[in-house]
Amino acid sequence: MNTSVFLLIVLLSVMMVVLIALTVYLLDRLRVLENSLKALSSLDFRSSGENQSSRHSAVQDPYFYGLTGQRLWRVLESNSDPDYNQVEIEEVRSRFIAVLSRALSIIKDTHPDQVPNTITEDSDGWGVYLRTLRGSITVWLPIELVSQIRNLTNLAMSSNERELLTESERVVEAIFQRINASTAPQGTRTTISQSLTI
Repeated sequence: MNTSVFLLIVLLSVMMVVLIALTVYLLDRLRVLENSLKALSSLDFRSSGENQSSRHSAVQDPYFYGLTGQRLWRVLESNSDPDYNQVEIEEVRSRFIAVLSRALSIIKDTHPDQVPNTITEDSDGWGVYLRTLRGSITVWLPIELVSQIRNLTNLAMSSNERELLTESERVVEAIFQRINASTAPQGTRTTISQSLTI
């Protein structure tokens, strides 16, 4: 009888811990949904076409928790920020990786004399403005990584495909190391590397 009661207490304790963890997770998801709804409610869909597009572009993607540009890079690189917990940083890191391929392709394909207005340059690095389904985000990269990405275009003209892919993999690996994403799936890295060789 004592063993049954003990097992029942252990089972109830485990169920309680699972329920608490599930509640915390659902509350976090609810907070993200609330932030998304606030961002969407700030859009005025009744405006004229040009005004609406400029207003839409000003809305940041709420799934990045307000992080964008150089600050986003710094948070991922340092893996800490007093305003964000580790779960939020990990979520932002995975979302950053999801848009990284587009930003790298834009940097690689940019002509040296014709930098598009979606790129902002400074002495520290480049920011690539991207639109997402939920708003916009600026992917910022340090100048040394920008130089390596831009060198891929020159390498494409003077090397074979294998050398280009190897160099692309090296650049992507350097980025993943800098943003503390060494545990990201190898398939993701390979996909981004291959997109840089096209």
